[in-house]
Amino acid sequence: MQLQAIYYWKSFNILASWGNPVRNLTGNSNIVIHGRSFHMLSAGWGNGKWTISLSAKNIFNRGWRSETWHRQSPLFCETVRYFNPSAHSSLNISVTYTVSYGKKVRHGNETETHDNAPSAIMQ
Repeated sequence: MQLQAIYYWKSFNILASWGNPVRNLTGNSNIVIHGRSFHMLSAGWGNGKWTISLSAKNIFNRGWRSETWHRQSPLFCETVRYFNPSAHSSLNISVTYTVSYGKKVRHGNETETHDNAPSAIMQ
């Protein structure tokens, strides 16, 4: 199960996401896959040119293990652990600035400007 909620208020946004640990049985063998839970909280602001976001991911997870594959039969037992940087806790800060580029076109006259002025931007 996975839950996600997003809230927008003027130029601000908040996102919360959670996923429970996955436990799957593969279709062509007797391998049981145990995943880890995922959780994230993110907040951001934007005004058209500037965007700022802060996100915290997997804060309660310790270690780098993402999945464990376990196979058991009467003759042997096998366990494989997979490690991934995205399974570890992280804190991300992002600041972006968007540069305006291209020819200004008024809304509604896109077909008129196509014949009058050549442009490298698709219209």
